Amino acid sequence: MMRLGTLALLAALACAFLCVSPAAAESSRIAFGSLRDVGTEVLSVGLYSVDVATGSQDLLYDGIPNAVWSSDAAQVLFHRRDERDQSDIYIMDANGANRRNLTEHPASDIHPAWSPDGSKIAFVSDREQGHDTDIFVMDADGKNVQNLTRIPRPDSQPDWSPDGKHIVFRSTRDSTDFVGWPPEAIRDEIYVMDADGSNPRRLTDDRVTDADPAWSPDAAQILIERPPGGNQSGLVALSVDGSSVREVGRFDGALSGATWSSDGTEIALALRGDIHVISPDGANQRNLTPQGGLDYAPEWIPPQRATTVMPAHRALMQWGWLKQLGRAR
Repeated sequence: MMRLGTLALLAALACAFLCVSPAAAESSRIAFGSLRDVGTEVLSVGLYSVDVATGSQDLLYDGIPNAVWSSDAAQVLFHRRDERDQSDIYIMDANGANRRNLTEHPASDIHPAWSPDGSKIAFVSDREQGHDTDIFVMDADGKNVQNLTRIPRPDSQPDWSPDGKHIVFRSTRDSTDFVGWPPEAIRDEIYVMDADGSNPRRLTDDRVTDADPAWSPDAAQILIERPPGGNQSGLVALSVDGSSVREVGRFDGALSGATWSSDGTEIALALRGDIHVISPDGANQRNLTPQGGLDYAPEWIPPQRATTVMPAHRALMQWGWLKQLGRAR
């Protein structure tokens, strides 16, 4: 009887503190970086989340401009620049605890990406002398750093295939000129390589700036940003061998990140400083954050984790943690 009473008390406390139901906690949420006015003419950078169904927003981590969750939703990667103007890759638990620097290198280390099994982290760095940026990989604890590309021209924006066997990335390695002159110069294109850096091959050859590749959850398509011309931005879905291209949408204004939901039924994108969602065919576009501020870099929070924030202290809580309390003796 005491055990049942304890569980009932925990359930009541959960509702009182979190003000959400378990069903609401399971809803789809998108994390995104944001630069916002917090009063007295002060702008603050933080990582927020928005509920796709309701549009409700929470501050997840103050002062952190970006984040990537591990597939089991237990840990978070991010990069940030410190007081020495040094950019490194950090890792922490999803509740914000145990934050630590994984790279600690005087070079600029940015754009971390988890492997699907969580054992490896790909990232971008300019630490190789004589190179611009290369794609590196390291163990999840920061050890065994290896350069996968070793090309003097810039390689960036890595994303793992769902099976972890390949990495898609952006590169100017075949460019004849960085500024696009003469007109036949090849600009940023999309490439794929094996996870160990072998067998690199180009997927696009269209003489425009292709950027931000994102592998679809079913491994059949790669979403990329491709400007259609004029002042518009655009998204296209590329087959994994580069043989076919499908236009997803054209938009007025600048894009700053786009990514698939975990089930592949929606795409989140940062457009004109707001977070939008659309269907993979470009339909059903909705603006989730029209309230102001500069929102960017959307990242779907894995469905295994449901995050909410206590109104008084803005502290992260997890339903799994509450369940563990209920099992404690």
